[in-house]
Amino acid sequence: MIGSRLAKQVVRTHEALSVLSKITALVPVDLAVAGPRRDRVFRVFDSLFGSLLRKDTLSTPFGPMKVHWDHPPERLLSYLFHNVLRFYEKSELGLYLEEHAEPGATFLDIGANLGMYSLVARRLGFKTVAIEPEPRHSAFLKRNADIYGDVLDVALSDAPGALPLYYNPENPGATSLFPDPTYVKGDESVPVRTFSTLAAEGAFGDVSKIRIIKIDVEGFEAHVVEGMRSFLTAEHKPHIWCEVRGDRSGRNGGNYRRVHEILSGFGYQMKDTENRQIVSVDDDHLANQAVFDLLFTPPQSSP
Repeated sequence: MIGSRLAKQVVRTHEALSVLSKITALVPVDLAVAGPRRDRVFRVFDSLFGSLLRKDTLSTPFGPMKVHWDHPPERLLSYLFHNVLRFYEKSELGLYLEEHAEPGATFLDIGANLGMYSLVARRLGFKTVAIEPEPRHSAFLKRNADIYGDVLDVALSDAPGALPLYYNPENPGATSLFPDPTYVKGDESVPVRTFSTLAAEGAFGDVSKIRIIKIDVEGFEAHVVEGMRSFLTAEHKPHIWCEVRGDRSGRNGGNYRRVHEILSGFGYQMKDTENRQIVSVDDDHLANQAVFDLLFTPPQSSP
C-alpha cells in the first residue's frame, strides 16, 4: 500500500514537472548558467517548490539529461532548461553557428562549462567536441555524452603537463589556469594538452571538417592559441570565436593583443562579433574594455 501511494506520488510529481517545464518555456526570460539572474531564480524556485522539483533526469529535445540537483548550474537546467538554451541560441555566437552550419561540419567548444553552445551546435547539425577540465562540469558532460557527443576532460595550453585550476570565488563555475590572487586555487591539478597534439592524435576527428572553434578560458586564451600553431600551419583554418581581455580586465589584461599577434601571423582577420567588421588592434575601444569576444576569420572566408 505504501509503495503504491509512493509510486502514484512520483507519477504526479513528474506530471507536475512536465507541466511546469512547458509553462516556463513560454516565459520570455532567457538566462545564462551563471550570474545574478540565476541566483534570483534559485531564491524564487527553491522557496516555492523546495525538494518537490528535485530530480535526477531531465527531459530535453536531445534526450534524457542526467543532472545532479546539488550542483547549481545543473539545478538551473532542471528548472529552466529551455530558457537557458534559448539564451545561447540568441547570442551572437549562437547566431553565427546558425549562419555557418553545414552538413558534416565540426564545432569545438573549448571551455565548454555545461556545454550549452555544444547543444546549440548539435541542434544545427554540427558534430561537437566539448573540452572542459573542471571536474564537476566535465563529469556532467561525460554523464550526458549521448547528448553532447565527444567530451575531453582536459585543459589546453601551449605545453603539456598538469596545472591547478583557479576558481572565481563569486562564481565557482568560472575557472582558469591563469594564476590570480583574487581567485581560489584548486586542491588538485588537471591534465593539460596542446590543441595541435590533440588534433594530430585524432581527438577532434577529421580536422578538415572543423568549421568553428570557440575559446573561453577565463584569461588563458593566448596560451591556448599558442598551442594551435602546428595545427594552423596546415591548409585548413577554421573560424575562431574567442573571449579575450582588454586593459580594464583585472586578470591578464590586454591579452587580445597577443591572440591577434599569433592569429594574424596565419592570415586571420580580427573582427567585431556584432557587425563582423574588421577591427584594429590599436583601436582604443578594444583597450578600454574588460572582457569581450572577438571573431577571427581565415583568409578568403565569408564573415
